[in-house]
Amino acid sequence: MISGVSGSVTLSPAAHANLTAGGNDGLTGGFTAAFVEAANAPRSSTVSAPDVPAMWGPDPVAIDFAGGRQTHKAAASGTVTFRADRLALILSLHRPDGAPAGPTLVCAQTPGQNAGFSPTMPIG
Repeated sequence: MISGVSGSVTLSPAAHANLTAGGNDGLTGGFTAAFVEAANAPRSSTVSAPDVPAMWGPDPVAIDFAGGRQTHKAAASGTVTFRADRLALILSLHRPDGAPAGPTLVCAQTPGQNAGFSPTMPIG
């Protein structure tokens, strides 16, 4: 099991402008699922990490999340090499007038982007 999955997602200025144009000024919570894969240890479950509530200021806007976990089933021995796969954000957005808001954003890594994730785990 991989536990304590945490991180931060920085919104692009365009995404920030789009959400702000819709009347949002922060988030009250939500969840982020950071999917990790391994060719030799398939993922059998994922528990999302709660988003940390925050009010937005000027760029850059960061969404922090912490506490996710995943279960992988590996062979009896060898080495499992994990890789970052995709990131799904479910945001509970804050509006100053209290009106409902809540789009779902699915993010994918841009080719060439540094995901900063390359752990290995010995088995056996």
